[in-house]
Amino acid sequence: MNDVVTVLIISIPLVPFLIIYIVGAALSVTRWRRYPTPSRLAFIAFVMFSARSFLGLARNWLLHRRDALAEDKETFIFYLGIMGSIETLVAIVAWILLLIAFYSRFDMSERHVASGEEFSEISRREG
Repeated sequence: MNDVVTVLIISIPLVPFLIIYIVGAALSVTRWRRYPTPSRLAFIAFVMFSARSFLGLARNWLLHRRDALAEDKETFIFYLGIMGSIETLVAIVAWILLLIAFYSRFDMSERHVASGEEFSEISRREG
């Protein structure tokens, strides 16, 4: 079987994630004007998640071609370890950006908690 077809078949589980990342990036672009900072951070995060998926695709290709590419198995394993570390680092940074984007939408200066007077007034009406 052709190498490209084999790698694509191996990488089928990545497709749903890529779809989610593309939809997430599109949603962040559509909300860019209303929430500029969170949208930018989310967009960067989803692009990084997509890049991580393509790194996974490259890793799958390397694993499929390991016999043709690797004269020295220790060197090959070393490079796979580096790729795995890069994938992990990209994912960590993307998650951090996504969390910052999510929590920066909330204005921390305005608390949406009822003050003591409002709470007592609500309690009297219900009680």
